[in-house]
Amino acid sequence: MVGNILIFGFLIFFYLTLTKSLSDHLQVGWQGIIVTTMFLLLLIFPELKKVNIGGTGFELNGAELISQSPCQLS
Repeated sequence: MVGNILIFGFLIFFYLTLTKSLSDHLQVGWQGIIVTTMFLLLLIFPELKKVNIGGTGFELNGAELISQSPCQLS
């Protein structure tokens, strides 16, 4: 259990370090990292495309959320 938490924490630290250096190189900032992470999560877990928030019946479409993001990666 503790080993799994340590491995997961290391992976998060490694991912953030890698994306931070990449964002500095590409000059996109943290918004670019967030949008890229959301896009990668949607590719890995396609069931996240429709998320029912809190049983309210309101569905959040992840693909629309990414396409409407105010972040510009250019």
